[in-house]
Amino acid sequence: MAAPVRISHLRRGELIAAASAVVLLVVLFALPWFGASHGTVTGWHGLPVLRWLIIVCAVCGLLLAFFQQTRRAPALPVVMSVIVTALALVTAIVVVIRLPTSADTPQVGAYVGLAAALGTFVGGVSSLRDEDGWQPGPEHPVERVSLPSSGPR
Repeated sequence: MAAPVRISHLRRGELIAAASAVVLLVVLFALPWFGASHGTVTGWHGLPVLRWLIIVCAVCGLLLAFFQQTRRAPALPVVMSVIVTALALVTAIVVVIRLPTSADTPQVGAYVGLAAALGTFVGGVSSLRDEDGWQPGPEHPVERVSLPSSGPR
């Protein structure tokens, strides 16, 4: 049975990460990333190795929003927040390194892709920061599990 989708569980961080991930995927295929004497190429054709990192980063950004919507316990969304944050940061750094070291001229798609990778990073960080600050108290009780007594036998 499929888990119920609860849009109300999405917070700003997950929305930013998911929207940036969608932009990253669209830009990878639709916009020119590099221009050369023979024309322009998209990120998919111009980044034969880096494209896989970009796709994994974007899919993880979408999974963060999915898990936040469908999971009752926070464990999986928090783990995805950490993964998205680290992966998006690595992706942005690699794109920043790739732009000036390319033999071709960077085009608009490369800069929009970099912005989308940074947006995914910001969404992951924001999602993590939303987890901070929870304090147990009367309004936020700590769940307890009753264990059988371990008296003498």
